[in-house]
Amino acid sequence: MPIAEALGLEKARVIAVVGAGGKTSLIEALGREFHQCGERVLATTTTRVAVDEFQGGWRHIADAADARKSLCFLSTGLVAKGQKRSGVVPESIDRLARQGEFKRLIVEADGSRRRPLKVPGPMEPVVPESCDTLIVVMGLSGLGRLLEENTVFRAELWGEMAGGGLGVPITPLDLWQAVTDSRSYGRLFPALERRILFLNQLDATDDKSAPARFAELASSQVHPFNRIVIGSLKPTAALIPIWLDYQANIH
Repeated sequence: MPIAEALGLEKARVIAVVGAGGKTSLIEALGREFHQCGERVLATTTTRVAVDEFQGGWRHIADAADARKSLCFLSTGLVAKGQKRSGVVPESIDRLARQGEFKRLIVEADGSRRRPLKVPGPMEPVVPESCDTLIVVMGLSGLGRLLEENTVFRAELWGEMAGGGLGVPITPLDLWQAVTDSRSYGRLFPALERRILFLNQLDATDDKSAPARFAELASSQVHPFNRIVIGSLKPTAALIPIWLDYQANIH
């Protein structure tokens, strides 16, 4: 199943990707998939990305006017001693959305310092108003690991939301409670047409019960998502929807 089909992105136009554990990999894969379908794609960030990301066919530009071809990544320069590409302000993305030159705008709207899990601080993520689709990525490689900063970005805040303390193993329920907490990404959802949770890195977790456990949580509890997908992006993409709200406008 194509990634876009699994995530229900047929009509998504301005897609913000947040969370941890595979945001960049997802954007790169989605961009290539849309590009191969003949669609004009522009990716960018409202935060920062490492200079070694968005390679393998991506064209780096500093001005959207230079995007004469598809599969372009827009950034505004190098920071952090040349190790990071700085992003654009949300208003620039809104302007590009109004202009309508690109079929798909994909925005990395969150930072996680390469941890598999995170919850957002008060000023995070940085999502443009034109966004119609939010994909929250969480890395299942964090399951079973201890709750600490080298596993979870903003570990103390995660503990408050999940109801656990530092130094205890992270469970599927902890992840679920943290990501659905009203102080977490849930506060962004009311205005968005498509609200998707992507549980990535299934290949990297030893918890073989994770898919069934997350499906059970999704079907038994009130939550803000209208699609939940589990799977892996590497070595090859394999995604399976485990929750679909057929009453929601996800197409």
